[in-house]
Amino acid sequence: MNKHLLEHDRCQFKRLVISHFDLSDAGGYADLIINRNLHGARGKEDRLLLRGLNLALIVSYWRPFSGNRESSDTKGRLKGYKEVLTEAEGRLHRRIGNLRNQDHAHSDPLAHSVKVAVLDLNGEALAMPIGRNTSVPIGRENTLQLRAMIEKLLDWISNELLKIQKRLPPDTTF
Repeated sequence: MNKHLLEHDRCQFKRLVISHFDLSDAGGYADLIINRNLHGARGKEDRLLLRGLNLALIVSYWRPFSGNRESSDTKGRLKGYKEVLTEAEGRLHRRIGNLRNQDHAHSDPLAHSVKVAVLDLNGEALAMPIGRNTSVPIGRENTLQLRAMIEKLLDWISNELLKIQKRLPPDTTF
């Protein structure tokens, strides 16, 4: 086997394994949201739990695609997965990336759109901040769609791991 191809396979194999971990976590967070019907939450604790699990879902889902640090033996980002997603799923995928990058993993000032109006209240200054709450969870339908996408991606990753495994020489460690 070509030495360059073998090295590529090894680096890709490790990224696939790491991505499987991340997407498995994301699937677990989605399952908790769905199975506990947290989108219908009425109590403060359940609404807070929904926001926290939604944050974990979005951040964990996007990790394989976010351009992680590459190392000498691991690819930086997952590649080749786009063929698995439908056009509608691709739109949700990109939306999740934007939510992660602007709202959920960073405090992007443009996303928050904070404006402050200073009012005169009987001779006293009263600062009234107005902004967008960036931690609003994605809706139930999007969570269900994202959960199905995660399963498709996990299946694809498992198949890719098997393909590479067949090309790896026995009795090696990397």
